[in-house]
Amino acid sequence: MSSRRATATGLAVMLAAALSGCVTERAVELVIEPPRDAMGGPAIPAEVVAWEVRVVRLGDDDLCPSADASAEARPFGELADAQSFAAGGASMAIGELPAGRWGFAAMARDEACRPLLYGCVATELAPDARTIVVPVEPVTSSAACGCRACDAGACVEVERVCGD
Repeated sequence: MSSRRATATGLAVMLAAALSGCVTERAVELVIEPPRDAMGGPAIPAEVVAWEVRVVRLGDDDLCPSADASAEARPFGELADAQSFAAGGASMAIGELPAGRWGFAAMARDEACRPLLYGCVATELAPDARTIVVPVEPVTSSAACGCRACDAGACVEVERVCGD
């Protein structure tokens, strides 16, 4: 990751991906790109205490879920990984992602687990993919964790999918 991008966004999630046919793992970087303030810096609300990242395998015609659906962990796609980490903290590696169509969702939450920023990118992950950029924008939503519990801004069990 270039130092310019690291400074501009402040958020990067490393995905260790052994893509179809490869015998060794390689890193794919997931960059969460927040909106910009008037000075061009990241506009991340001070209330953000946690980030949640969800990676799902999508069908050919699947689109990303709405902010509410993602916040409440409603079913969509095949969940490959979900994690929550403190604002300013680091994420864990996600693991193997074979080539195919994937959805990468990122959400910033406040202390009560309300979503403040959200973005999702549905993309074909090619074997030579190196960086996935997920722009996030402010959202107004009363949705919190769905069937999961809120613990200081993080929905727990983060990997859980809530039923219909």
